[in-house]
Amino acid sequence: MKRHSFGLLAAIGIAGCQPAATTENKPAEVPAVAEATPAPAKPMPAVNLDESFELATTNVLPMGFTLPPDTTLAGKSAAKIADDVRKIWPTVKLTDTLRATIETESGNIEITFDPAVAPNHVRNFLALTKTGYFDGLVFERVVTQAFVNADGATNLLEYVTAGCPLGDGTPGRGHLGYFVKPELSDVKHVEGTVGFLREEDGATSGTRFYITLGPNPTLDGDGIVIGKVTLGMDVLRKIADAPLKEAGSELPAKPVAMKKVTANR
Repeated sequence: MKRHSFGLLAAIGIAGCQPAATTENKPAEVPAVAEATPAPAKPMPAVNLDESFELATTNVLPMGFTLPPDTTLAGKSAAKIADDVRKIWPTVKLTDTLRATIETESGNIEITFDPAVAPNHVRNFLALTKTGYFDGLVFERVVTQAFVNADGATNLLEYVTAGCPLGDGTPGRGHLGYFVKPELSDVKHVEGTVGFLREEDGATSGTRFYITLGPNPTLDGDGIVIGKVTLGMDVLRKIADAPLKEAGSELPAKPVAMKKVTANR
């Protein structure tokens, strides 16, 4: 995943030396060297922080996906929220100081966003937050997977997911009728990485997001990273350690609700 940064790279060009001039009766003169002159600065490629909703998203339903529900688990109109997101989208200003707080019965979780990595997905999260979409939804799944490294060692991958309209995380349901186009990067998944879940290749990320509980290389280059947890990893651990419906299930017996999600802008 490619991390973008802002700024300019300047290259310095140095003029060539002039040849020494001599005369029959004078010693050779010291060659004149031109002062170093900066070449025109080249701006680094920058992400588009102000892409419109129409360009950033698609309403093409991926194969195997279901239509969005009429109402969410929290009793809100899915169509109205989607329409509100479209209206709010151009008003969301992206900066490097954006944060969101998820209030739960187990404690609060703070997310700090990195819009330079996936600006449209950050804007999507913030617009959904402003509509109140996440309020009343739950951390619907706790995913635990074992994987074998190249050296033969076995590691455990753990992450939680949230944001499904119906609160069950069923594949193909994590959307409100629009999907944000992929913004893949080379950002590594470490403890507390936050990203939007892509259920299939292409534009399949809608409203579901994940938070990793440790390094998770299986999501590198596939999950769409939007930021990192800066407070509340202990709260996420409590959520992940709670009893499941049954052995081997990803569904919590009593899903923890997001009582309220707010952003500092």
